[in-house]
Amino acid sequence: MAIWNNIHKLMKMASSKLVYGSTVTPIDKILNLEKEFQNSVEESIKKLAKLLDIPKEKLQLVTNDYNNGSYSEYLSTHRSILIADEISDDLVLTEKLHELQKRMGSNNTALILPLFDQDYKVSHLLVSQYKTDGSLFSSEEIKALQFLISRVQGYINAHRKITQYQSLAHSIAHEMRTPLAMVQLQFEDLKNKIDANQPASELFASINKGKTAILNGRQIIDIILHEVRNSSTKQESTSFYRISYVISQALSRYCFENDAIRQRVVFHNNQDFLVNLNDTMFSFVIFNLIRNATYYFDSHPNSKVDIIIDTGQQENCVIFRDTGPGIDASISQKIFDDFFTYNKSGGSGLGLSYCRRVMETFSGRIECHSIPGEFTEFKLYFPTVNMTNKQYPFCLSTLTTQDLDTIKDRVEIFNVDDITPIKKTILVVDDQPVQRALVKVYLEQLGMNVIQAHNGESAINHFSNSHIDLILMDIQMPKMNGFDASRRIKQLKPSIPIIALSGESSEYDLSLIDKLMDGRLVKPTTKAELQAAVYRYTANPKHEASLCLNNLELQVNGK
Repeated sequence: MAIWNNIHKLMKMASSKLVYGSTVTPIDKILNLEKEFQNSVEESIKKLAKLLDIPKEKLQLVTNDYNNGSYSEYLSTHRSILIADEISDDLVLTEKLHELQKRMGSNNTALILPLFDQDYKVSHLLVSQYKTDGSLFSSEEIKALQFLISRVQGYINAHRKITQYQSLAHSIAHEMRTPLAMVQLQFEDLKNKIDANQPASELFASINKGKTAILNGRQIIDIILHEVRNSSTKQESTSFYRISYVISQALSRYCFENDAIRQRVVFHNNQDFLVNLNDTMFSFVIFNLIRNATYYFDSHPNSKVDIIIDTGQQENCVIFRDTGPGIDASISQKIFDDFFTYNKSGGSGLGLSYCRRVMETFSGRIECHSIPGEFTEFKLYFPTVNMTNKQYPFCLSTLTTQDLDTIKDRVEIFNVDDITPIKKTILVVDDQPVQRALVKVYLEQLGMNVIQAHNGESAINHFSNSHIDLILMDIQMPKMNGFDASRRIKQLKPSIPIIALSGESSEYDLSLIDKLMDGRLVKPTTKAELQAAVYRYTANPKHEASLCLNNLELQVNGK
């Protein structure tokens, strides 16, 4: 038997040499690329394109949201390969298949092959245009492609995760250099002013600049961490807001480097509409767009940013327009892909893909239009809101007196008393002394009594022996972590509010925080965030406010 196998191999090699000029057939060369994918996905795709006689830029490995996810939606159900010529030969086309055929034709796409993750969901698509000579793929080539992709899709998905972590680390390291350098500069400046016996006002100026740099660095980290939380966007709660309010809030929260840059970002607040969103997530969308636009302010000193509200009958829009370098048309189709960056050193390539995911969470979308050398325009589309015969969570602070006059006979508002709490005792639990000290300073400035604990066991002891109104709990601590401590404390007194004070952002940790605790603050937190949390969780329950909308269609500027 071994002899016959050897004879078969020799005959196969001889015939391959005769037909293809090589002892290895093109099909075997495709299959032999499996090991190459372990080393480099990009280089392997280029080699695969060469073997198939496809221009290397015409064979692409794209994410599952390619072309608005239309292909992934179909392939996740049918789990097959899409070949343009086979679809054309099919006499009976479903409406969906006919739509995909038109899309493939408009893009000159010959073949689309799906890749799946460990949950059997479409993670990537291998998209190919036609061969250089216009010939069709042979059945042997298609079978070899399918077999190869089934073998290497694990490497590709692992490579994507590694790329994500590398981008995250690189982006944080790059982005933090500027605020850290600014802090160092202000320390040096402060030392020089002290040595020169300059007045206190000059010292405070340097201190405030240093604080601004620290806030800027913290904001950058928050933005990047929000970007990499892929699936958690759908888990965030939403409320109804006036769009002008959330944009104004985002602009006030954004840490501009200086007043000159702030003056070049103009919000045209002459229209308005209601929108259902999570204000924190939307703020990060605005932050990302501002960061992208202001990145080019130095190289384009006359550029500026205009934020415009445009209302419509079927949908409303926020237009974010900058007069910077612009984006080439061939690039604008890719900018919402994960890890894609363009003319920006140190970028993670995650910002705009995060914006797209967030807008889809709000049942909206984001589009980009640009003319190189003139402008770039991002349009954020939101569905119109119909409030008739429904009850919704509502942000009262976004309503104007005109709005309330319009709905006063049909709105019921409960308990909007002054909620300023009396002096409370707050337990701060963290194994890092500097974190406890910072929170203690802020709380004492707010007039609170503060008790400190350095781990979960210490927190339980303090809680058992003292009257505590609120607990701020770190998660990762020695001896006993914050989760275990929270379980024990809730058993002793279920009504005690416990707020997670941590930097954890994994889905597992966030789910436990949601299950065991009453809220979450990201550290290092700010005085304003602490104040809001203290007032919210220590005020008398009767001070909570709610808004009931029954049989109501809210009129905002006639919309």
